[in-house]
Parts: sequence; structure tokens; C-alpha cells
Amino acid sequence: MPNVLAAFYLFQCYCHEFGTIFDRYKACYWLRQAALSEDECEENYFAQAWCWRVHRALGVPLDVDLSVMRDWILLSVMRGHRKCIAEARIICASQVQPEERQEWLKDLSIRISYLNGPAGGIGMPYFAVRKLRREYDLFDMGALDRDIQEEFAFRGVSSIDDVYVNHRGDGLLHYAAAMGNLKALRHLVSKYNPDINLDDQAKYETPLLSACRGGHLDCALYLLDLGAAPNGGQFSEETALYWLSSFAEEDVPIIASRLVAAGAQLKNDGRRKIRLRRHVAWADHEGHYLLAASPLSRAIMMESIPAVRALLALGADPLEKLEDRSSICPVVVAAVHLLPQILEILLSHIDSRSGHKPIPIFDELEMIQIAMDLKATMRDPLSVQSRLARNITPDAMKTTLRILHERHRRLGGDYKDKTSLAIEVITRLVRLGREDLVRALLELGHSVEGHDELMIEAMKMNDESMFRLLLQYGADVHLTTSTWAEHNLIQILADRHSKSRPGLYIAEYLVERALAVNPPVEAGVRSAFASAVLRQDFILANMLLQHGADMDYSYVYAKEMVMTTVFGDLVRNPTARNVESLKYLLNVDDEGKSLTGTPMSRARPDQLPNFIVCKENQWSALHYAARYISRTDPEKQAQTKMVRLILSADRYRDGINYSTSDLGTALVMATIAANLEVVTELVEHGADVTIGVGVLTPSLALHAIFQSYPNIPQGLQTVFSNDKVSQQLIWRRFTLISELLGSRLTVQE
Repeated sequence: MPNVLAAFYLFQCYCHEFGTIFDRYKACYWLRQAALSEDECEENYFAQAWCWRVHRALGVPLDVDLSVMRDWILLSVMRGHRKCIAEARIICASQVQPEERQEWLKDLSIRISYLNGPAGGIGMPYFAVRKLRREYDLFDMGALDRDIQEEFAFRGVSSIDDVYVNHRGDGLLHYAAAMGNLKALRHLVSKYNPDINLDDQAKYETPLLSACRGGHLDCALYLLDLGAAPNGGQFSEETALYWLSSFAEEDVPIIASRLVAAGAQLKNDGRRKIRLRRHVAWADHEGHYLLAASPLSRAIMMESIPAVRALLALGADPLEKLEDRSSICPVVVAAVHLLPQILEILLSHIDSRSGHKPIPIFDELEMIQIAMDLKATMRDPLSVQSRLARNITPDAMKTTLRILHERHRRLGGDYKDKTSLAIEVITRLVRLGREDLVRALLELGHSVEGHDELMIEAMKMNDESMFRLLLQYGADVHLTTSTWAEHNLIQILADRHSKSRPGLYIAEYLVERALAVNPPVEAGVRSAFASAVLRQDFILANMLLQHGADMDYSYVYAKEMVMTTVFGDLVRNPTARNVESLKYLLNVDDEGKSLTGTPMSRARPDQLPNFIVCKENQWSALHYAARYISRTDPEKQAQTKMVRLILSADRYRDGINYSTSDLGTALVMATIAANLEVVTELVEHGADVTIGVGVLTPSLALHAIFQSYPNIPQGLQTVFSNDKVSQQLIWRRFTLISELLGSRLTVQE
């Protein structure tokens, strides 16, 4: 089981570019591996249903035996993937031998019969033998009567309304109607006089709905002739009219007109106002069965053009609930699902009712917003995975956008007043890496010129293809808005988050275009080099060093209004990741040995960062280390490692006794701060314990501190609370420091 899950999730990662870049060959490979797995699960079922269409859409050869492909397609039909029916026929038509084609068609017919019968029309084994409480013989009426009498005796009931055939609480009428057995249905009605509108116990579904969901026209018409309620009972969540897509194309107008004539409602009747959370069917990857819908919007979700035409002819409103932009509105559903043929049918119908005067709906920008906000869907229908799974081609996407764009233009719409919306939408698409959608919008005439946010988002993702696209349509690499006046794209690129893509193309391009590697001295913002080092992007940091990056550039430290270099920033934040960054900055290995002359050496290996990391206070890197009080074991370990790495360099070890006029040496600062880890390293590396601030040596400072026992010194109370546990901890640290300094001061416990 873990293997199939891992393979399917890797396929999804390539589709969504989660931690990787889209690669059609690798996406297809992992989907194929998920499909080949012998572990049956939902992911395995999806992989088998999608494998052929995804490979075909991406132009990747499907390297499996035809017999295997046949099994996948036919099993998927049984599981409710109705798109696989048409795909099976396409594959069948490619067979050279007539005998093979006949065998394919025969097997396909058997699987469709199973789907529309035991699988309840949606691929769920509601009436499979293993789910039945008793095997009822629907083909031998005498045997059926005996089965019923045995059930009466066993259950102690006298009406077939009280007989349930499966785990869902479906009755015998549901069973006969779902199996499409008109003979058994007639027999049950004529002999046992049942309630033809009896709800099942799980979903309040009637026999008529069971017949329609399986596409059984004769059973549905028979029940309607008997007066079956087309809208179901009081608690029914769906009606028979929602399942027109299950019928053969030629049967759709017949059953639709009969249902409407019997009183079926063409609109959402309000019973399903909210989304369901529990999956109704395995094959429903998009969650269509969970959405509140109208009969017309459900027909669109199922991509049934015959059902759409039939419902429109009967008076269904394609603009129903347009103001809500929800799954109930047919025109919204057609647009967000990128179904241009159905969308054109709906719009043509709308215009014909209005005297061919176009009625305003929404443009392509609003449609994309609706889709990304999931107002009408359970999943993002514009995502690569959704489009591949639903077999939506790039042309279908472009055509849908063009239809909405041109309609807005015909209505006199001016996109000048929608510039902010266009930039907002395109920015979101850039952030998501939807290059094809961005390109489609730009081809429609939307402009990216003068809008820094687009390039900024591309920088944050280090998206080379998006960057090239924006450049192609006039985006500028020089930021113009006042918000980013002190920054350039190189800084933003270097400060990108960890989910961004690897690669140096954009950085090299920006440097070649003469963007400054170092910010202005007075800016005080973090440099690109500092950001790259802090993020452990050492490849980018090397490139910046090669182009003149200043490793001693000072910027405002985030937690204090003082300027510091990246050296000080790292030491001030002892973490395992920052230890790695410090090793890069100092160009040393884990033991503190220089990497100069080795393949692991950074650029400009002979240059080390300045020991003074804060020019304003003249503090050294050791002073910064001394000031930070580690509170967790990982911090203590990282801080110890950092100080040891710093002192491994002769240049810094020679400055171990460097003293400032206000705070003295790093040893004095570490002593006052109860920083046992830094004191230990300084003493072990030869720090002079007699140097202080004036006459205040570390030992004298300790004497003064011990005078306040048992209270914690005021300066430490902002870090540690003044409770008994904290007091014991701090005084224990001071005692150990005293021993290191040779003072041998103790406290009475």
C-alpha cells in the first residue's frame, strides 16, 4: 500500500509542482507505477482510470501491454469512470483484427451493464452479490416469490416495503429498478402492491431515482406511469432529473420530458444548499456529487451535451443563481470547468431568449477568480491535475477564456477599469505557476507593463519560464513603485522561500542587466548575498560573490534597530541551519578546517567576513554570541558549535580579548548574561579572565551578581521568569561559570 500511495502522490507533486518542476515524463512514470500496483485503493483506481488519457494528453508513450490497458479501462468503467467508455471505444477502434474489436466491444458492454446495474450507475457496488443480504432471482418470478416468502418468515414482516436487500436499506423495488429488470418490477408491483415512492434508509432515494441513475428508460417510464413522484420524498437530496447523463443519447429527451411533465423541478429546490463532506462515489474525484446543484448544472458537470440540450428545451435557466457564482449556476459551472462547447450552447440559449441582445454575466478574469476561490467546485478545476484527469485540452481552456473575453467586449466592456482585477488575478496565477493561463490572458491583451508585483511573484518562485513570459510581454526588471524603492529583483530573488525552484538563470540575467548586487549603503535593507547565505542557497551566494557582493554589508537587524552584517545575524540566531550557513561564510568544514583549495570552497576563499559585525557599537561576532542566551538544548549545541567555528580561524582567535568601551570583552558579556556555553568556549580557547570594563573583570562582575542572590539579575528577568525553577537554573549556571573563571563562588541551596 505505501508504494502505490507514494507513486500517486509523486504524480500529484509533478502536476502541482510541489517541491519539483513539472516533468511530463516523470508525471506519467509515477502515475503508471501507481496504476501497475497490485494494492487496490482509491489512488490505484484513479491511476488506472487516468493513465491512458494523461499519457495521450502529454504525448508520452504508454509502455504497458494492451491486455493490461484493457483491464484498466474496463475495470474503471465498472468503477464509475464514464469517460473511460468513450476511451475504450477509441482504443477498440485502433485494433487491427476484427475479432479483437468484437471481443473489446463485448467486454465493454458487459462492464457497462455492471456499471448501470449492480454498481448503481455510479460505480459503487450497492447491488453486487457480496452486498446483498439474500440473492433474489429477478429472472424467475416463482423463485423470486419463494425468496420473498422466506425473507418474510425470517424477518417477521408481511410487506415488501419492510424488506431491505443490502447494507444501504434499499428495497426490492430499488433493486429491480436499479438492475433495469422491468419484468421483475412489474411482478413486484402487481403482486405485492408496494409503495412505489418508498425511500431507502440511507439517502432517501426512490426506486425512480435508482432507475434513472442506471439509465433504465423502460423501468423509469413504467414507474412514472404508476405515478412515481419525480421529485422524491421530503428528505430526498437529489431527484431523477439529476441523472439524465446516465441515459443513452436518444433516450435523454424522452425521459426528461416525461419527468418534467410529471412535475420534476428544473431548478435547485433548496434541499441541497450546502456541500457534503463524505464521498458518495469512488470515481467522483472532483467531488461533483457533493456539490449543491441544479439538474442543468449537474448535467454540465457530467459533460452530457444531450442532457444540457434537453433541459434547456424544457425551460431550465442557465443563469439560475448567477449572483451567487456557485455550483448551482449552470453558466458558472460550464465556464470554470473549461467546457467551451457547452458554454456556447448556454450563451446562445441566453441570447436567443433576450432577442439576441447579450446579457452580462462575467468575464474571464472573474471566472478565474471563481475557480481559484472554489466557489463552484470542491477542487481547483484550473489545476493541471484536474484538467488532465478530466481530459481538458489547452485549446478548451483558451477557447473558454476567449468566449468570455469577446462577450465582455461585445457588451461594451472596457478592461481599462479592470486593470487592478487583472493584475490581482495574474499575480495569483504567477504565484501558482500557471504559465499557460497567464499566457492565455496576455494573449487576450491584458498588460503586465508597469506592475512590479508580477515580477516580484516570479522572483519569489524563481520561476524561469514565467520570468521569460513576463519579459516577452513587456515586464520590466527595474522596480518602479515606491513600496520597493530600496529593493531590486536580485534581493527579492535571494530572499525567496524554500518552496521555490532551483536555478541561476534569473539571477544571472538580472546581473547581466546591471542590477546592483549590493543595495545602497544608506538603504539598510538586507542584501541579496545575506539572504542567500541565511537560506543556505550557497550556489546563488557564490554567484553573487563572483559579481562583487559585499559580505560585510550592514543592514537593520530584524529584532533590533541596529545595523549588523550577515555574520552577526547568524551568530545572533543559533540554529542547526545557521551553523551550516556560518560554515559556508567562514569557508570551513565541520571541524573548523579551511576549505580553501578544495572543491567545497566558496567563491573568494581568501576573504573572511569582518570580525566587527556592528559598526555602531563596535561589537564583534563574539560579543553577539555572548549576548544571546540559549534556552533549549538545540540552541545550546548550535551556539557552542558557532563559537568553536569562529575561534578556529586565527584571525578571529587573535581577537578573543577584543574589548569595547562600554561592555568590555565578550567574556564579560557572556558572564553577566549567564551564557555558560560561550564562557566555556572562550575560556577553553584562552580568553584572558583578567580583562574587563575598566576595573570590572568577569570575576568582579560575578561577585556583584552573587550579592543579589536569590533574585535573578534584572537583565535576565526579561528572558527567564523569576520563579524558583528559573532561579535554580540561573544560579547553577553562574556557579559553573565561577568555577571556569577560577572564582569558586557558590550559593547556599
